[in-house]
Amino acid sequence: MSTFVWDQPVGYEVGVGICHREVTTIEWALAFRQLQLPSHIFILSSHFPIDLSRNSLANTILQHNCKWIFMLDTDVCPPPDAVMRLLSRNMPIVSGLYWMKQPPYAPVAMRRVPQPQPDGSVKMALSPVAGWVPGELLEVDVVGMGCCLIHSRVLRAFQEKGMPYFRWTFAKPDKPPDVEGMSEDFNFCTDAKKLGFNTYLDTGVVCGHQGIGVVREGALKISDIP
Repeated sequence: MSTFVWDQPVGYEVGVGICHREVTTIEWALAFRQLQLPSHIFILSSHFPIDLSRNSLANTILQHNCKWIFMLDTDVCPPPDAVMRLLSRNMPIVSGLYWMKQPPYAPVAMRRVPQPQPDGSVKMALSPVAGWVPGELLEVDVVGMGCCLIHSRVLRAFQEKGMPYFRWTFAKPDKPPDVEGMSEDFNFCTDAKKLGFNTYLDTGVVCGHQGIGVVREGALKISDIP
């Protein structure tokens, strides 16, 4: 069993689902301790494939009757007011802003844009957001789940349709040809939109994204890790 719950009472406003990634640093621990939260419960999932971890977190948080789930990865360092600011947006799915850990260090938030194909057709392809005003709330098509607030009614809608919340279809050998290959977070946003829930990005909630270095605002800065 790899899902751990800090406390047992039910009816909290926010369930914080902590998804363990490959790196956990002192900087993340400090950011985690400084998070400002309303009534909440902490739940940790580890040692699962990423899609199974997120599904496990979502199910456990729903069992505790939380109104919101805040997905937090252990390689994403949010600002102290991240949860409170995302809550103030009152959107069904809203993410903080962080950047990829690999080139081109683009935001982990994308929109579908027309892309001409060699045969003359046009395909809607995902492209990272760009050109926002700091603090702006943007409607996007997909976001990562490293710092993302989701209303429980979104997850309930998945349950009512008998759909898994998070599906990993990227590079799966048994993927049907008509299924788009995407990571579990991008599939979640895509499926949620089909259920009537849009996804938003709060560009005022700026996070660090940690690997061997830390990516902040699209620039890679090497951490002081021995």
